Amino acid sequence: MRESMAEKKCLACGENLEELAVFHNMPKSAQEFPTREELATEKGMDLSLCQCRSCGLVQFDTEAVPYYKDVIRAGGGSSTMKALREEEYQKLLSFLAKKEEKRPLILELGAGAGEFLAMWSGVESGADTSSDVNSVTSPDTASGTSLSIGAKRSQNLEPYVLGIEHKKELVEKGQAAGLSLYQGFPEAGFELKNMEGKHLQSGKTRPVEGLLDVMVQFNFLEHQPNPGEMLSFAYEHLKMGGYFLLTVPSFQYILDHRSYYELLRDHIANYSEESLLSLVQDQGFSLVESRVINRDTIEFLLEKREKESCTTFRSLGQKVDIKPILENEKAIQEDIQKHLEGLRKKGEKMAVWGASHQGLTLLSTTALQEEVAYIIDSAPFKQGKYSPASHLPIVDKSHFQKEPVEEILIVAPGYTEEIAGIIRKDIRPCPRVLALRGEKIEEL
Repeated sequence: MRESMAEKKCLACGENLEELAVFHNMPKSAQEFPTREELATEKGMDLSLCQCRSCGLVQFDTEAVPYYKDVIRAGGGSSTMKALREEEYQKLLSFLAKKEEKRPLILELGAGAGEFLAMWSGVESGADTSSDVNSVTSPDTASGTSLSIGAKRSQNLEPYVLGIEHKKELVEKGQAAGLSLYQGFPEAGFELKNMEGKHLQSGKTRPVEGLLDVMVQFNFLEHQPNPGEMLSFAYEHLKMGGYFLLTVPSFQYILDHRSYYELLRDHIANYSEESLLSLVQDQGFSLVESRVINRDTIEFLLEKREKESCTTFRSLGQKVDIKPILENEKAIQEDIQKHLEGLRKKGEKMAVWGASHQGLTLLSTTALQEEVAYIIDSAPFKQGKYSPASHLPIVDKSHFQKEPVEEILIVAPGYTEEIAGIIRKDIRPCPRVLALRGEKIEEL
């Protein structure tokens, strides 16, 4: 029997939750795709979106997905992501240059197969990004201010990097690539014994014999049912004055863009800058820098301080207004229904391109699930399976020749133009190409 709201507690501070809205027939997972044999028992779920009025954190009243300890990383090798990570690493080294440690130990929490660990090699090479050294301006900085990078000073440091990852297969893959990657999860009781960091350029190693200089974690905290314990682990294993670079998806982005289909069970916590700040300060971290990167991600650079010396931010208890999200949900459902009625009158068929979490939510919560013939996705591990909740087959683009349709709706934010180009180049006869823009389906 489900707990009442009075009994359900906040993931971050343990206080009571207040329900904001319920979203129906949502996918249980954005990463687990049922087989044909599993369709009889697989179904969607109702997700209750709640808010803690004490610390302000918006969260789902549900259990975390079963794989919340594993890192699932898409687009980690893109040129855009590589440039961002290397800039962040160079910034960290510029801060470390002010301290006495010349051979810093740097640990990534939830490192996957080491995609971002490997990017330290670009920073270790000593590539100078400025002519006379002092700073460069980042195009991702929300305020437009410059980030001090100090490239030449940081070249004098020799960083030793390592990572921990829960999923064994990913650890083995990273180790095979020569990275210092270890199996584990940042929680109470886990120790960094018998581990060593590696300087990727020289191959030299340094054992973890004490506390670390830096930790980094990228878009992982939002999956955690006990985020305080994970942050406590980071605090416990960092030197006093050590740095923690942390990123999470921004709930403010979802509010600003009225995009209900960005909500997913996998992200059990939906952080704003205010609710994240409250959480990290309670764990003993002081905020050094904050910015928004890639339009939809919060980046915090934190420093370990004595807990009693930390500034404490407290929520004013204001209730988040999610009315725009609910209006967006209704408007999209109505527009899709209208579009499908026109399609039926012409006797035409539609496919969707993109088994992303946005696509999965749209399919399960609108009339699309009743009319779409199939979903095209380029990820081999999804092909041959079905979408959760809506139960549509996921196929490769070559399937179009066996079952042609008159139009393809792209549901893969950030890749729309790229996918449209692939359709126009590779699929014949070329169907109409559509995309969801705001609250309406539009032809590209």
